[in-house]
Amino acid sequence: MNSIYITDLEIYAYHGVLPQENVVGNTYYVSLRLDCDLTDAMMSDDVEDSINYAAVVEVVKAQMCMTSKTLENVVYRIKSSLISKFPQVVSGMVKVAKMTPPIAGAKALEVAVSVEF
Repeated sequence: MNSIYITDLEIYAYHGVLPQENVVGNTYYVSLRLDCDLTDAMMSDDVEDSINYAAVVEVVKAQMCMTSKTLENVVYRIKSSLISKFPQVVSGMVKVAKMTPPIAGAKALEVAVSVEF
């Protein structure tokens, strides 16, 4: 089994429970691991035999553009869309991190949710 990694894809989006989060937005980092058989791509040197990274990023961007209250929902939608679009993915991981989230009385660099599938 082989893996494709995309790490810390920076996207500005509008997710959150607080109404202001849907107006102001925030910076998010999305990281992925897609497990699949890359043997054909290794031998052929042809992107058609692999998973096109740019196409993966477009799937992620499309899901990040859809506002959600929870990161759990965002992670679920990204995972489901990737599995649907790229059937050669047999397992993987999706992580979405919200930078400097609004937390009353506290300060955090990030909050994140990840899912292994």
